[in-house]
Amino acid sequence: MKKLFFAILCLGIIIGMAFPAIAAQKNFELSLNTWVGNEKHPLYRNILKPWADEVEKQSNGRLKITIYVNNALASNKVAYNAVKDGVCDITGMFPGGDPKRFPLVRLLSLPMIYSSGEVASKAFLDMRKKYPQFDEEFKAVKILWIGTNDVSHIMSVNKKPITKIEDLKGKICANWGHVTPVLKALGAKPVLTNSQEVYQGSQKKVYDAVVENVGWFRALNMQEVIGSITKVGFEAMQLMYVMNREKYDSLPDDLKQILDTTATPLSVGMPKMFDGFAVDLFKWLNEEHPEITVISLSETEREKAKKELLPIRQKWVDDVTALGYPGEQMLNDFISLSQKYSK
Repeated sequence: MKKLFFAILCLGIIIGMAFPAIAAQKNFELSLNTWVGNEKHPLYRNILKPWADEVEKQSNGRLKITIYVNNALASNKVAYNAVKDGVCDITGMFPGGDPKRFPLVRLLSLPMIYSSGEVASKAFLDMRKKYPQFDEEFKAVKILWIGTNDVSHIMSVNKKPITKIEDLKGKICANWGHVTPVLKALGAKPVLTNSQEVYQGSQKKVYDAVVENVGWFRALNMQEVIGSITKVGFEAMQLMYVMNREKYDSLPDDLKQILDTTATPLSVGMPKMFDGFAVDLFKWLNEEHPEITVISLSETEREKAKKELLPIRQKWVDDVTALGYPGEQMLNDFISLSQKYSK
């Protein structure tokens, strides 16, 4: 009996000693919900799928990420709650769509501060390091990466480009929603649209212009319905991917490290991709569609626009200061960092 007890005791010790190794070799699967419509979308092909493949490669197959396109697991409106509550493990989201819930991150989309999505995202990475309050805004989840798309320009349905900022007054301007405050401040009439409707609306001249980023322009054949483009660079949309906190915490440390080291660079890699599409677009228009006039807003007109848009910046400062944050200091630091990365 004593021998049997001793054998059982020894077996228990051996299993206990081996358990961490066994746990470390356990396979994990994560579900990723994204707004991209299909696997042909550049964000899927250039960012999400390569990232998932790299995670699986570095983990030797122990961590697999399955991507669900077209918001198959949760719509944009409920994406944050869905990942927080475990409906999906990872999701893409647009925090700017819920400014009352996420007031701080709106800094990333304040107008006329940066020249590109890459500049904005590099500056914001530094802001997150200096001000942990930005990450605390999303403390219920694990932030994988935060960045933007390329900056917004004025795409007119008419051949004659907009050369003066006051030309926007009274113009019906389609956008995805995040540019609405800018358009209102400049006296335009913003109209919400989406990628499914923007071509038809432009074709039928339902609106005078589309004010958005241009990385998607070629994919939707907008060259058929847009007559001119005025390059302004008002601001860019906030894009981020977050993970269920409990699921992240449940992973072994080595898998957490793989997620962290592979995801963090995408805060710059994603906007850099969108910026690249914009550069390629303008080159393509110049070579293949010279009938579409492309100009840049003059520095004098840019200064006029910036002056008219200053109240949007001030409102953000006032809003977050009222919540106890150093709003003015944060804004000044973001402007300085944007200038630094623009050089």
